Amino acid sequence: MTSAGPPCRSAEPPRTLAVVGGTHVVLRPIAPSDAPLLHAAFHALSPESRYLRFLGHLSDLTPSMLRYLCEVDGRDHVAYVAVVETPAGEAERIVGVARFVRARDEIDTAEIAITVADELHGFGLGTLLLESLAHAAATRGIRRFTAYTLRENRAIRHVLAHGGATTLLDDDTLEVRLF
Repeated sequence: MTSAGPPCRSAEPPRTLAVVGGTHVVLRPIAPSDAPLLHAAFHALSPESRYLRFLGHLSDLTPSMLRYLCEVDGRDHVAYVAVVETPAGEAERIVGVARFVRARDEIDTAEIAITVADELHGFGLGTLLLESLAHAAATRGIRRFTAYTLRENRAIRHVLAHGGATTLLDDDTLEVRLF
């Protein structure tokens, strides 16, 4: 992104968080090895959730998209996944993803994106993910977030509402400035 040099992988330990309703998730930095889990999580989203997250119809994630989403530098591009064990307790399943990417022209600003599995909408996971991004951003000199979302995406607008003002960009897209 904006800095040259070797990647700055996060040494943050995983944290267990309680979501409203009793679900516990493990929040940890994303890793390149998460690509298959992220791909599965994408396909587990409803078509509406995929549309709202990617601001349009997207039927699959390409290998290059998965690389971009999973191979982050931990400094200018930071991403966390919220994972739970499968019902059989065999493996992890991604139920939330939050990321920020530092703006090239405003180094104290980053664009954020948050995705939560459909079955966990309304249980506070999006807010927990946003708080984790805010903490990580503060340690990296980022003072403002920008998020682009469709007007009809009431769930993410609710998560973002407590953080700042909303500016209408056009008939369908909103810009939300936080901090």
